[in-house]
Amino acid sequence: MIISPSLPSGHIIFCDEIITEESGKITLVGTYTGGILIHSSLPTVLPKICMLITFMADPLNIPSEIKFNIEFASINSITTVATATMGIDAEAAQNDFRSGLAGFEDDGAYFAIQNFVELPNLEIPSDGKLQVRAIVADDEIRLGSIRISAIDAETV
Repeated sequence: MIISPSLPSGHIIFCDEIITEESGKITLVGTYTGGILIHSSLPTVLPKICMLITFMADPLNIPSEIKFNIEFASINSITTVATATMGIDAEAAQNDFRSGLAGFEDDGAYFAIQNFVELPNLEIPSDGKLQVRAIVADDEIRLGSIRISAIDAETV
């Protein structure tokens, strides 16, 4: 059985560095799986964290604008760390998408757009998680999150 993703949707890859080459190839350095463990007491500052954000939509219903919210959520609060808005020429994107499918069956196809985000000097006030949401019209799409916690270096 083939199961296509429900759209719109997306995902995030968290890492230390994103390197982009002239050829269009990207390299993700220091990718995180499961969580980020900080060997320091809190509050602290992460020198940098990067994100590769992938947003996917139905190719016949491409939004003209996507707002990305990056938030730090703890037990007590949710703080917006950064926001970004991407405008998309939906008609041109649909035409490009259709021409790319010429001669292929488009069952289960989706339109994808990627965005690279670098957050320098990210303040981490407490244990919590970094979460990314896409806002399209009145809909909030949860793209992903990563848990951030600390171990005091003196107790290890």
